[in-house]
Amino acid sequence: MQDALEGVRIVEWGSQIAGIACGYMMGDLGAEVIKIEEPNVGDPSRERHGWPGSLASEKGGYGRFELWSRNKKSITLDLKKEKGREILYQLIERADVFTTNHLKSRLVRTKADYETLRTHNPRLIYAYCSAYGEKGPWAGQRGFDPGGQALSGIMWAAGDRDDPEPVMVGEAMMDQMAATMLAYGILAALYYRERTGKGQELQTSILGSVTHMEMPPLGSSLLSGRPHVRHTQKRCRRPLYNFYRCADGKWLLVGEAHVDRYWSEFCRAMGLEHVEDDARFKDRFAMSQHYIDLIAILNEAFATRTREEWLQRFRELGVGFGYASVLNYQEIADEPQHWENEYLVEFDHPVLGPIKYVGFPVSFSETPARVRSGAPDLGQHTEEVLTQILGYSGDEIARLRQEEVV
Repeated sequence: MQDALEGVRIVEWGSQIAGIACGYMMGDLGAEVIKIEEPNVGDPSRERHGWPGSLASEKGGYGRFELWSRNKKSITLDLKKEKGREILYQLIERADVFTTNHLKSRLVRTKADYETLRTHNPRLIYAYCSAYGEKGPWAGQRGFDPGGQALSGIMWAAGDRDDPEPVMVGEAMMDQMAATMLAYGILAALYYRERTGKGQELQTSILGSVTHMEMPPLGSSLLSGRPHVRHTQKRCRRPLYNFYRCADGKWLLVGEAHVDRYWSEFCRAMGLEHVEDDARFKDRFAMSQHYIDLIAILNEAFATRTREEWLQRFRELGVGFGYASVLNYQEIADEPQHWENEYLVEFDHPVLGPIKYVGFPVSFSETPARVRSGAPDLGQHTEEVLTQILGYSGDEIARLRQEEVV
């Protein structure tokens, strides 16, 4: 099986999700990803085992590191030592991409900044992710996912309109978005280099990536000059773009943008034929004026059946309007839609056995993304990389270990 990025070598020196998730995405596409870790310490996410009593914990502390380091090779390398940097430079000479999210001051101090590495490989693509961007008053400020959420405004875009407090969105989702945008930039840079032979530095940030993701509400607010209005189930001006509690306490979303086209069908499916010709709801403009009345009617109607009963009815009728179950993460793990599209995948881990991963969100007819290996043990591939890529002998590697370079 051929991989889209077969033959591309990436050297990763980063930490936290924003600095390492890009690597597994590129690895899914077939790139060789060599992860540099500090000897006897490793990536900080190795320490975050979590999940007490879980299979991962019972099998030796596999945790979050496993999620973001599949399809990678791990080498230990002390970049504070000159010999460690010499090995880095030798890898860079043979690499296509270098990814990092360490502070620029640390990169300069370690002599792993772009200006230094490009002297060893002018074709190098140097991909850098910061917290807030490299310009402006927040440049160089230490920050993580919550900082990107706070400064981007997404904490005010999320949550219910009737709740006066900002809301944190998920966990590390903005880190993941930043890593995704870094991968996106790398692919563009690889294409440019293919045409011109030129490497370059590219940068993104958690803040910039979240701001990009917010384009629909933020862009509309900027264009109109009006503040974004949070959603609220109770007072949504688009009742057919809302979610409702069913008889079993589970929620069902109605998400139809073309209300007028499907209003009649929706009423029949809901058993609300008496509402179809109600002047208050004759079109979407009328609904937006009488939304409280309509939401009350729909709340009462949805509460008469369980979610599964509503789903079965909609499928039997073959309705055309948009709808979807509102699932929690446990329910997602059992949802066939995710598995059949490989948004979730199973992998036979050498230690953990069959485990579930979040898959790659894009399918390819000729070069499918895939999980080839689980996350590596600390330094698992040090000898392989030094011998097979850099040509070191066994005696040389032994001396490097004795000097604690690797």
